Formats: sequence, C-alpha cells, structure tokens
Amino acid sequence: MNFGAIDLTRGQSGLIQNVRHDDVSASSSVDGASLRRSGVSVSEDAAAVREAARGQTSYYPQLPYYAQMLLDAGYSEIKEGKFSDRMIDDMVVHGSAEQVKERLRTLPSFGVDELLATVIEPKNDDQTYRRTVRVLGELAAE
Repeated sequence: MNFGAIDLTRGQSGLIQNVRHDDVSASSSVDGASLRRSGVSVSEDAAAVREAARGQTSYYPQLPYYAQMLLDAGYSEIKEGKFSDRMIDDMVVHGSAEQVKERLRTLPSFGVDELLATVIEPKNDDQTYRRTVRVLGELAAE
C-alpha cells in the first residue's frame, strides 16, 4: 500500500478529518503529507457499527464547525443534530475484511499519504478490534 504510515487510535476520536501535515506540523520529515482520520471497523453488522459510531461521536453534530463542514459537504440531515446512516456509511470504513481493504486502498488515489484509524467497536463483538488491526497491518505490509 502507498501509505507512509498507518496510525491507530481506540475510543473517543474523530471520524473524519483531512489535514495537511505542513498546516499542523513543522517537522520536515512529513512536509506536504496528507493525513486522513477515519473510523474503521471490520464488522459485517452495519447496524451495530453505526450504533457504535454514533456513541463514540455523538457530540460532533453539536459543534458548529463540524456541523457546518458536513452541511457544506451535502449532508443536510446534519440539521437534525445527529449522524444519519448515510453519513456514517460515507465516513466510517466498515464491512468484511476485503471490503475494508478495498475501500482503504482507494485513499492514496485521493492524495492521502497517512491514515489515522480509529477502530469503531460494536457492542457484543469483542473481536472487531483484533480483526481491524490485523487488516490494517496487512495493508501496511503491501
């Protein structure tokens, strides 16, 4: 895979954020690199992933900056004050291992050099984290 790095977080972290390292870091080793923050979940239970994503990010629709960003991106349903299924499906990479790999493999074609993945862990599935980390490791090795 063409990522310079894949970083992993767990728990309360943002679903979406695209920044350029030269905007937020003075480090010359990452100048010009593009970072994508995304929720990732190797789980085929879409309803459970959506529920978990809403639980981890319920405050975002209340933040004016994020609400406006999502409205500008065409998600008029953000006016309801919560993430819709469509929004989560667009922002969280989830599905089978192959579906997740396929979607993440497209990111470099959009200029993404680094991925900061937040594992979205549905309730009653204690293997999601392990599966997701394994998939991310496999992608990093490509």
